Amino acid sequence: MTETVLVTGSAGFIGYHTVKRLLADGFKVVGLDALSNYYDVSLKEARHAQLTHERFIPVIGRVETPGLMMELFEAHNDGYVIHLAAQAGVRYSIENPRSYLESNINGTFEILEAARAHPPKGLFKLWGMNGTKFANVRTLNPCAELGIKGKVWHQTRLTAFRNIPSISIKVL
Repeated sequence: MTETVLVTGSAGFIGYHTVKRLLADGFKVVGLDALSNYYDVSLKEARHAQLTHERFIPVIGRVETPGLMMELFEAHNDGYVIHLAAQAGVRYSIENPRSYLESNINGTFEILEAARAHPPKGLFKLWGMNGTKFANVRTLNPCAELGIKGKVWHQTRLTAFRNIPSISIKVL
């Protein structure tokens, strides 16, 4: 039986290459992406189109949509989850804080709740913060504070969920 991997952010640069590699390695992949317009939508659509494969199931949707992750975990609960979806851009998070909070915070919350209800074999979360250090939160430019608080929230929630024996979480 082919193992399934749910990849969020599957049309992004890292997500696309992750899915491509997983397919080459013989996995079945469910690729979720919102195709948001922060980056060129036609590029994301082209990436998904290049992933046409009998073992690739593209899903267009947002991780923060209530119930969507629960549905995907219920339908594809025999494998792993690689959570790459996120609203990028520190400056964008200041201009559009609701978009950032909904995607990055609520989206991760939806994934963690779905994992609690339907534990995958493994859950992997990846993010980058351009080397920002938490120890300096008080001295940061206020424009970066929302991104830092979001990362602190993620670390706190993921650490708490790592203590649930049925959920294996790795943060990369």
